[in-house]
Amino acid sequence: MEKIIELNVGEAGLRFVEETLTGWGGLATRAAQLPIRQGQVVALVPEGTSLKRATSFHEGGLVRISSTDGVLVRDILSRRHQGSSMVVQDTLNPPTSKYVVDYRDEDLKFFYDSVVYWFINGEEFDEQSVMGTIQLAYGFHTLVFVLSCPVDEKRFLNREVSATVISDFVDHIEEIAISAYDQESFVIWRPGP
Repeated sequence: MEKIIELNVGEAGLRFVEETLTGWGGLATRAAQLPIRQGQVVALVPEGTSLKRATSFHEGGLVRISSTDGVLVRDILSRRHQGSSMVVQDTLNPPTSKYVVDYRDEDLKFFYDSVVYWFINGEEFDEQSVMGTIQLAYGFHTLVFVLSCPVDEKRFLNREVSATVISDFVDHIEEIAISAYDQESFVIWRPGP
């Protein structure tokens, strides 16, 4: 099995994060207003990958898809604490789609600006639940937000949330993971010091 590392992808990574977030609306567009350029961007790539190849974010053939899932999940689990949460923006399915409407109520979701968000709170984080939540919204671009605040299940479950709630979530972003390399891996943005 190939060893997956975090490779700093510098300016090209910052541009990729800005461009990707800007194009998806909702929480992603709000997150694009963060000081992205003051943060750091790493790519989950096989050891020995050149920086030139690592910054070809739209090209597949870099890694087996399942190789990086465990690395991302372990990274998210390392950020787990009582008040944390993970929110995944669904870039494929609108709130009215059969997929979303027919999904079980125990799969935690809320809505904002005609977009579906699947979530899980820190006390529920384990490998299976984190990966399962990400896979609920696995699409052309998977957008994963790790927050330092919980999502209030009683207030938000299966409901439309306000712009104020989304702004609060943006203020608590600890990490953003975006699928790249034809969905084979992820690029991760973290705020600067």
